[in-house]
Amino acid sequence: MGARRPGWGTVNAVLNRLVAEGVIAAFRTSFSGPRPELDVHVIITPAESVTDAKADAIRSRVETALAEHMPATVTVDRSRGSSRPQVCTF
Repeated sequence: MGARRPGWGTVNAVLNRLVAEGVIAAFRTSFSGPRPELDVHVIITPAESVTDAKADAIRSRVETALAEHMPATVTVDRSRGSSRPQVCTF
């Protein structure tokens, strides 16, 4: 029998820890069930306005934290504070 992959609870705990530490302010995931068959996609919102280099560092930190549990693609949503309207596609 194959190893069980972590589900939403594990990913949620990792991301909530990063929120508590002030690394990110919010997150959304592509989870539609208890365990994804494919990699999960996570969209994170930084706690403050960030430069490209800082956004890359935050993305890398989140990917590393999640990699211990499951593969994930992480995108940094830098629209916070933007004057243009944002459309959510999830």
